[in-house]
Amino acid sequence: MNFIGLTNAIDDAVAGGQDVCQATVRRDLTYQRLSAAAYQNEDVASQDARAVGFRLVSHIHDVATGADAMIFVNALEVVIAFRGTQRNYADILTDLKFSKRDYWTPYSGAPVQIHRGFLAQWLSIQERVFQQATAAATDGRRIVATGHSLGGALAVLATISWRLVTACITFGAPRVGTSQIREAIELCAAECRRYVYGADIVPIVPLLALGFRHGIRPTYLTRGPRAIAACPLWRELLGRTRSLLTIKWSKSWNWCPVPTRVFTDHRLGNYGAAMRGAAQ
Repeated sequence: MNFIGLTNAIDDAVAGGQDVCQATVRRDLTYQRLSAAAYQNEDVASQDARAVGFRLVSHIHDVATGADAMIFVNALEVVIAFRGTQRNYADILTDLKFSKRDYWTPYSGAPVQIHRGFLAQWLSIQERVFQQATAAATDGRRIVATGHSLGGALAVLATISWRLVTACITFGAPRVGTSQIREAIELCAAECRRYVYGADIVPIVPLLALGFRHGIRPTYLTRGPRAIAACPLWRELLGRTRSLLTIKWSKSWNWCPVPTRVFTDHRLGNYGAAMRGAAQ
């Protein structure tokens, strides 16, 4: 047995966790596709949305903070897809603002402490998102918030800020706030899934040592492929270790070997490939 075969055997022996229903993963692939569309210009996003049965009705952007969201609709749903981090000054500055701000939600009697940068982006587009999503939510359509990376953080903030959001599906999202975020998400009673793939580094930042926590237990995508619901921490750590041990390490600019998979596993396309595998 080669090394990869050995790690596969270990993975199977201590698999743990309950697999997510394949139909659920297939449905969430639509939100993955719309999250990817949010990175595109309006023409490309419209084409990508039509491919999964949606149409683009609104594009919201704030120049000062870099916040960006697209609103898609079909006969049953309004999907607010928040764009993740781009290689621009505003987004990078947002990610680096690790200090916390108190934020009052409709669901709790005390403020929730939120990452200052994420909150600034959300507040800059909140009213426009509310107005335009409400206008699209006719004929009983439900409202879903989704996003990848930074976009996932904004989707969480939309969910705890607005009672009309009934589902929140994120991909590779960072930690958004302190421990109070869990209570806020529980009280809003929305359908929530937080996908984490392989060795993706973004879901483990900002660090626990800084007081940040996730409010949604992960649906962990293994290299198996499997989608494990409410994945326990030990199982996620096993998957991360296995991902790092079964690849070649690359040399960075200073000739220091680095595990590139902690970055490449964050790509939204890799999330889609893992979900398609788990849905078969």
